[in-house]
Amino acid sequence: MLLAVFGLGTQELLLALVALALWLWMLVDCLRNRSLRGNAKIAWVLIIVMLNVLGALLYFFLKKSR
Repeated sequence: MLLAVFGLGTQELLLALVALALWLWMLVDCLRNRSLRGNAKIAWVLIIVMLNVLGALLYFFLKKSR
């Protein structure tokens, strides 16, 4: 019933939950990453927060691969 109120189906809700989990995982990883210091950490946090899932994906593929 709640899904019908927001117009979301099961697949959309599942995708949204996965996206939220990825976003939180990358934000926490960035904040705990000791190799990032100073301006680099601030920049990555801002990118993740401002670009949401796109920022999390950028962090995952660009920073986590190193």
